[in-house]
Formats: sequence, C-alpha cells, structure tokens
Amino acid sequence: MFKRHSRVPALLILALSVGVCVVYLRVWGKAAALDSIQDLEKRISAGKVDLDTWRQYGQRLCEARRFKDAAKAYRSALEIAPADRIAREGMAMSLAQAASPGHGDDALYEFLHHLIDNNQARMVQELFKKPEIDAYLSQERFSRLLTDATNQAID
Repeated sequence: MFKRHSRVPALLILALSVGVCVVYLRVWGKAAALDSIQDLEKRISAGKVDLDTWRQYGQRLCEARRFKDAAKAYRSALEIAPADRIAREGMAMSLAQAASPGHGDDALYEFLHHLIDNNQARMVQELFKKPEIDAYLSQERFSRLLTDATNQAID
C-alpha cells in the first residue's frame, strides 16, 4: 500500500547542510577573533597596518568606550588617507565622546574647524545632527562653527 522511498538522498542533504553550517561557524568565529582589540594591537605592533586596520581599531576602541584611544587610532587612519570619510566621522565622534561640553572639548573644536577649512562644511553640518555632537551647540563657539559651515555650504 505505502510506497517506500529511499532515505539516502535525505540523509545526504542533511549531512551536507550540517557540514556547511560547521564550516561557516568556524570561518565566522575566526573572523570575529581577528577583530578583537588585542589582535588588532598585535597587527599594529607588527607593522602590518593599513587604513582598514586603523579604522577597525578605532571602532573597537569606541565600542569599549576608550574614546581618547579611538581618536588616536582615527588620527593614524587620517595620516594614511586624509580624505577618508569614515575616519573623519569616527574621529569627530570619538573626540565628542571623550570630552563633554565645556570640558576638554578643544580637540573637537579644532578638528571641526579644520574640516571647515578643508572644504568639508557639509560634513560638519551632518556631524552636528548627531546627538553626541549636537550637545556642544550650547557653546557659542560651536554654534558659530555650525553657522560658518552652513554659510560655506551655501557658497
């Protein structure tokens, strides 16, 4: 009455899918381990440093809430590629989080002023829309920076 089907194809597909999952998890686990702060520091100390390494290092330091160190990492990325937008944004965000409005914010002010001087007014406008940097607008000098950026962006 019932027709019997071979179970071999189903077992082969099941074994193949388990094998693919195991390979994927091993590869993903190694990639995640390479992105740790310690591994990035080892690569940096070994001299194997490129733009992506500095950006990853800055990102991991921000995630660890080590904002001053992250700013240094992003500064190193900008030494390699001064026009790199990701490094510029990371630098501004880490400087903003390393300080607080009215306390230790000179580096952020100088960096944003530098961006405006280098025709990056639109980027400064975008940065001031982020809550971490928007908090600085209560200070006159930062509100003047935004005004300068807006005026330059219009030109």
